[in-house]
Amino acid sequence: MAQIVPDFLPDHATDGERAVHARLQSLADDVLVFYEPIVKRRYPDFVVIHPRLGVLVIEVKDWRAGWIRSVSLDKVEYVVSGQERTDHHPVKQARQ
Repeated sequence: MAQIVPDFLPDHATDGERAVHARLQSLADDVLVFYEPIVKRRYPDFVVIHPRLGVLVIEVKDWRAGWIRSVSLDKVEYVVSGQERTDHHPVKQARQ
């Protein structure tokens, strides 16, 4: 089982983050996973460090396909519980 820091998720973790956390726990013993580390004033959801494969940064989005109304190079518009929302496009967010 992977080493995860911290070894528990806080109450504010989303359902998507909890699902990803559960999957990451099943990685090999030599894998190190950080939840919400600070990386150059950025706060990715997970950073996975594998000794042979390298580093993977994961940003979890709790969107369902049916919620998405439109996608551009800059933003994603979606509806959750009847409320329209707009977020940065995940690729743009990752590159920033």
